[in-house]
Amino acid sequence: MGNDGAHSLLELREAGARTIAQDEASSVVWGMPGAAVKQGAAEQILPLEKIPATLVYLLSGKGKTKPASSSLQRMQAATAPSFS
Repeated sequence: MGNDGAHSLLELREAGARTIAQDEASSVVWGMPGAAVKQGAAEQILPLEKIPATLVYLLSGKGKTKPASSSLQRMQAATAPSFS
């Protein structure tokens, strides 16, 4: 259970994205977060109540940033909305 989402999260991490998984203690069902942790896809494992503040911190530019890899840049280009 949860392997499809965990696999995609791992691909994102390998492409240079920051990744977070909810910890087991705060999860009702630890299927996808647990699979992500087991696969090494989660850079951080946090309780649910800490995830929003962590996202705000990372998005504010105050958190440590990683340079975007070419894989991540290709993924962003492929999924960007087209306005033409």
